Amino acid sequence: MQLTWLIPSMVFGAFLGVSTGVWHLFAMSAVTALVWPLINRYKAKTRDPDLEVRMEGGRAFIGDRKLPKAQMFWRRSWQELVNDYVLSASQARNSALRLAARRRGGHQPKQQFGCWLGVSGNTDLELDLTIDGPHLILIGPTGAGKSELLKLMVTSLLGNGQTDRLFYLIDFKGGATFNRFAGDPRVLNVATDLTPGGIGAALLYLQTELDSRERVLALAAHPDIERHLEANHQLPRLFVIIDELSALLKTGAAAVETVEAIASRGRSLGVHLIVASQSLSGIPRSMLINLRARIAVGQTDQIELLQLGGAANQSSLLGKPEAVDNNLTWGSGTLIQSGQSPQMFQFPIGDVK
Repeated sequence: MQLTWLIPSMVFGAFLGVSTGVWHLFAMSAVTALVWPLINRYKAKTRDPDLEVRMEGGRAFIGDRKLPKAQMFWRRSWQELVNDYVLSASQARNSALRLAARRRGGHQPKQQFGCWLGVSGNTDLELDLTIDGPHLILIGPTGAGKSELLKLMVTSLLGNGQTDRLFYLIDFKGGATFNRFAGDPRVLNVATDLTPGGIGAALLYLQTELDSRERVLALAAHPDIERHLEANHQLPRLFVIIDELSALLKTGAAAVETVEAIASRGRSLGVHLIVASQSLSGIPRSMLINLRARIAVGQTDQIELLQLGGAANQSSLLGKPEAVDNNLTWGSGTLIQSGQSPQMFQFPIGDVK
């Protein structure tokens, strides 16, 4: 209903009032014209979250509409959109400041074996696989930022040269993800799908390493690496990180057996698995149940999100953080851990060169 529709009845009501002295129609039309703006203001309206909200010159805009200066004349839906914008802007600024601080410190985590994942609301989000793992799977479609998040995690785990950790990296993108780390002495190898025999040699090495660690613990009569370290013995933790797990598993039974062995035996041996894949297709359930820390990146398929332990149609008021430089964008993810509520977070894309 629009107020212009009341003009004919008001004109006719005025005519009747003047000619007959009966002002009822005019009075009813006038009261409706006065009350209708108040009804319209508080009337529930469907929000359109895709409308752009911006602030210019101290005034608020929604799309092409310039809102009144006095908020008392704003519709409820306008108020909600502007409130969301202000909250998002605040979180975005916070995220940019936290990233700048982490970048200055080389993305260093606070925990010994932690890795910095990004920003969740007003706090930094870290994950320590020795406490919250022991293994992690990262799922997301092409272009969602899986490889960028893996690079960020490796950078954070490398820390400041600690010698209590080693890395074995398997890259099914020809080395595009992990080649930058090959020069670090703690990185034992960067195996790629383009190196002849490289994947087969990598699988053999990992199988041998598992057996070797079992023998070391057995000789020391220690049930796991924690007891071994408490007894002042040295045994670096090994992080096996695989980009495109599904592609690796398709290479044959040896790959499936090796990854399953790490997933099932790695916790006690100090071997931690971090894998990324576009989907859960082709990943055996016997392997998945041991990948207890899960991250869904970007617009993950809702069925797969449920399989990971998340909730369908999860939403968040996470704002787009301010870019630290012109080449930096942000990705979004959900960290899912058993017995805990899923945590939405954002991570920088393009920050690790």
